[in-house]
Amino acid sequence: MKSYRITEWDSLYEVNDKGNPYHPGQTKRKGPLEYIRKRCDGANMTEAFRAMMTLSDSVNISPAAVYGVWTKCLELVGYQPSELRDSGKIRDRRGIPRNSRDISGATGFPLKEVEQALSILTHPSVGWLTVETLTEQEELENSREIPGNPGKLRDAFFNPIQLRYGIEDNTDAVPPSLSFEDWKKRLKEEKNVNAVFMDMLTTLFPDKTPPEFPRLGKTVKRYGDHEFLASEIWTMAARPVTGNVLDYLDKKKSQRGKKDAKTKPDYENGF
Repeated sequence: MKSYRITEWDSLYEVNDKGNPYHPGQTKRKGPLEYIRKRCDGANMTEAFRAMMTLSDSVNISPAAVYGVWTKCLELVGYQPSELRDSGKIRDRRGIPRNSRDISGATGFPLKEVEQALSILTHPSVGWLTVETLTEQEELENSREIPGNPGKLRDAFFNPIQLRYGIEDNTDAVPPSLSFEDWKKRLKEEKNVNAVFMDMLTTLFPDKTPPEFPRLGKTVKRYGDHEFLASEIWTMAARPVTGNVLDYLDKKKSQRGKKDAKTKPDYENGF
């Protein structure tokens, strides 16, 4: 299976914990990046950009489409927490490398256009992406299917999601950085608790659109008890959540304390 990474991610796009260009030995920003640090070339076209234009014309795909795929690849990496942004590898929230089909699914771009764009972006004359071929062992380790159970997906990173799908395979593979104890530790140690909760929501609910920070801040303030709110979010990840997570949390909080209060998931999709 082919996987992809952003060429020279650390030196060109990564930022440190202060939001400045990252240099080896510094601490990377922990949570997902809000913006991508990208050089502004204005109307100037680099050699790689001109090559991208020429190659796009040769396979009858719009250069704008190729550039759009490139931009979303940057965002797919930048949207990850620091431990999954390693070397600019394009991964999903479980740390599994994304192939062309995964990138198509994540961006909504047609698979054919994504495949054409990736072939151009990895071309030596462009080189914005680097293609890597996984070994058989790496494919096995990163497989989304449970061996001997075709079609049933594993999620080795998150115990709540494993519970959601009834998956018991590889339950010891939960990285410490994604455990509930680690979330509690981050909430105690980091000043920006809203950023921690944003990271937690996007990690445990990767298929949902991230909430706006002001909206998230209201929910955090309403709960007050950060550890309790984190436990509520963690518990919710263990069962299907098809609607607005923050609306559900707010409703649950407002009804808490009322005798025999029940919370019904009659909310709209999203956060």
